[in-house]
Amino acid sequence: MKETLLEIEGLKTHFITKKGTGRVVDGIDLTVYKGETLGIVGESGCGKSMTSLSILQLVPEPGKIVAGSIKLNGDDLVTKTEKQMQAIRGNHISMIFQEPMTSLNPVITVGEQIAETIRAHQPISRKEARIKSIEMLRLVGIPSPEERAKQEPYQLSGGMRQRVVIAMALACNPELLIADEPTTALDVTIQSQIIKLMKDLQKELNMAVLFITHDLGVVAESCDRVAVMYAGEIVEKSTTEELFRKPKHPYTKGLLDSIPKINEVQEELTPMKGSIPSPFTEHSGCKFADRCPLATDICFEQHPSLVAYENDSYQVRCFHYNESTSGKDVGHAKQS
Repeated sequence: MKETLLEIEGLKTHFITKKGTGRVVDGIDLTVYKGETLGIVGESGCGKSMTSLSILQLVPEPGKIVAGSIKLNGDDLVTKTEKQMQAIRGNHISMIFQEPMTSLNPVITVGEQIAETIRAHQPISRKEARIKSIEMLRLVGIPSPEERAKQEPYQLSGGMRQRVVIAMALACNPELLIADEPTTALDVTIQSQIIKLMKDLQKELNMAVLFITHDLGVVAESCDRVAVMYAGEIVEKSTTEELFRKPKHPYTKGLLDSIPKINEVQEELTPMKGSIPSPFTEHSGCKFADRCPLATDICFEQHPSLVAYENDSYQVRCFHYNESTSGKDVGHAKQS
């Protein structure tokens, strides 16, 4: 039986402003098991990154967690003080941000930055931290780590900088690594190298990974399970294999139809109409209804629940999920 590491229940992160309440994260449930990779996928603005910042208790003002729990090994992070969270960040949960140059100080050597991260979380000397920083650079596959440690970020390529950021994130052996679009700014070849590196390190360090991305190709290559997010909600959850084989939600199907397939050169891509709604928009029905080709009156009048499809490992939030697959009834949903 899989052992639960992180469990999120009913999480709501809202931004309360003069123009109203922005429901950026609007009641999500997620479970991350020890040693697995869970992908969160969706368009820009769907709430993926704000979910990760909520986990770390780093939601910027005027954002605030207004409901729900975030339990790490059964301990609710929402109730923690900032001092308590400082002890958890780095040691238990680390994060890789999407643009390495914004994560690194441009005028401090990379070795010094890794050492500084280690000393912020562990009671070791400067010398020990410097030695470990070189070990971490070696671990992430950077050649001549002793020399690279003396260089500043601008002296490294984009792929090298991202490896440095990974080294910083893993320096204190976290149980959970949150990777927020870690390959977005890299070319395809370097992307593949970084994904392989992360998978290898995950096995070696026995950690769980929460992989946040808009790239379904990255999801297929790196994730065990996937949660599809739209307008602050989870609309579909399943194993990666099942999601790509037969998506249930029209939004998931739209995402898959809008990416090119190597073995089907002549197939015309099908873009989705419209755009993701503002988090300040009020909805009485399904948030995807305005863009959905299957929408009927009920979709605009009632908000669909996340229901289990055949078993609890596959869940979908849609009144017409059967029609989005084969056009006929292929299973029986039950309320979760």
